Amino acid sequence: MAASNGSGRAPVAIMTNSTRVTSGIDVHQKLMTAALALGNILRGTFGPRGLDKMMYKTNGMTAVTNDGAKIISELLVKHPAAKAFVSLGQSQESECGDGVTGCILFAAELMRESSRLLRKGLHPLIIIEGWRKAVDVALQTIESNSNKVNKDTLVKVAATSLVGKGAEGAVGLFSELVVEATTLVSNSLNDEEAKAEHVMMAIADRGTLSDSRLIDGIIIQKRTANEKVPRSIDNAVIALLSCPLEFEGPSRDSEIEVTSPEQLSAFIEAGQNQLEKIVELVQQSGCNAILTTGACDPQVLHQLSEDGIFILADVDAAEVSNVAKATGAKIVDLLRDLTETDLGTCRKLRVERREGAESIEERIIISGCDSPKIVTLEIGGAKGIATEEVIRGLHDSLKATTLAMRTSSIINGGGHIHCLAALDIRTFAEGVAGRERLAMESFARALESIPFTLATNAGKDGLDAILELRAGLRQTETEPLGIMSNGQVGSVEEVWIPAASLASAILGAFETTSSLLRVDQVISARGD
Repeated sequence: MAASNGSGRAPVAIMTNSTRVTSGIDVHQKLMTAALALGNILRGTFGPRGLDKMMYKTNGMTAVTNDGAKIISELLVKHPAAKAFVSLGQSQESECGDGVTGCILFAAELMRESSRLLRKGLHPLIIIEGWRKAVDVALQTIESNSNKVNKDTLVKVAATSLVGKGAEGAVGLFSELVVEATTLVSNSLNDEEAKAEHVMMAIADRGTLSDSRLIDGIIIQKRTANEKVPRSIDNAVIALLSCPLEFEGPSRDSEIEVTSPEQLSAFIEAGQNQLEKIVELVQQSGCNAILTTGACDPQVLHQLSEDGIFILADVDAAEVSNVAKATGAKIVDLLRDLTETDLGTCRKLRVERREGAESIEERIIISGCDSPKIVTLEIGGAKGIATEEVIRGLHDSLKATTLAMRTSSIINGGGHIHCLAALDIRTFAEGVAGRERLAMESFARALESIPFTLATNAGKDGLDAILELRAGLRQTETEPLGIMSNGQVGSVEEVWIPAASLASAILGAFETTSSLLRVDQVISARGD
């Protein structure tokens, strides 16, 4: 690329010939096209009647899902605008755990609306200012129409997040389990707030979804060392160690010179005495179950198993940490430091054995914990793509439920608040004299794209649904009207979402699209 210096001389080259500079409306057209392309990928997955996407990964694995967060995480996106939208979705997932698809669809519609306004001659900063005023009105609408959370509405929040996902076949059971799990963990935590990470997932690999259950404890997928280890213990008293239960050799490489049989016998006897000391310390501790991240000597394992003490060695440190949270036990670094106050309890510890695809599989189920800070949802059914999709849906439901519990503020879904906010924005815009009014009206149209998409994905005419919904909301202020699961306009009083989730989506979409609107030139060294 060359630039003139104004003296009439030959231009000065400041970039290579392959570099391409795009300016003006063409820039925003490119950004809008990329944003809409990403939005269109997700559009068909949105809502209770959304369809799934099948993705073939680069490693040959296949994923079938309609979860927006999962889809954007698998896409190999290279366009800067599309990357900005992927970051927006990841931010929404990290902050709220749900609402990723709706957030990206709304942002894509804002880009479409901005392109129309730019062609009419509006300055990007005027559009941004108009949108900022519209955001304030939308947030006020959300706040004024929010409700406090109770147990019944919390179940409905969990159910709303599950509708349209793989877990929809047992939505009644799962919504109850999600609320029961989060409530149980919340009651066990003191100052800490319950999060989705406090609820683990395990696949039962048998039965159906209706056989799913909540375990007030955890499940460890690991085989025991031998058959003599107790298979079931009632009222287990559990010790957690981060040290091995075996003979401790020197920390440095060394050689011991033995000059007589007596010295050899003494050396062997010293090792035996140390192993016996380990057994004695375990017996004196009062525990009847031990989990350790280190190894366990076969002699120690045999002796303790004979005494009816359960031993599980070489356990992953994260698993031991989970057991500590579930049972109230403390992780001890040295066996000699183990005291009665370090022990945890559970009403049942049992080993479950089954035939696996290649070998015998075992799992240790620790249940009946009094005040567990971590619990497990055991998902019925076999391992596979379908069960993985169920787990993703449950994770979203857990995120939405814990968010509603933390904020204690929920609103009706089904596009009800979107359309209500659009009407409020239009009313407010009537008093705005400048060009910002056009931007506010475009923001309102973008909000209405959410109920429009819900109706379209259900096989209905989106425009007819929007017009009917507008008229209905103007006529009634008591009944929450929105797009029902069949695509018709009707009451959505059973559909609830966290208010914070929608507020975060609107703010995030506004900030992302505003940053893209501020771009006035695209300089590409690749020439595209």
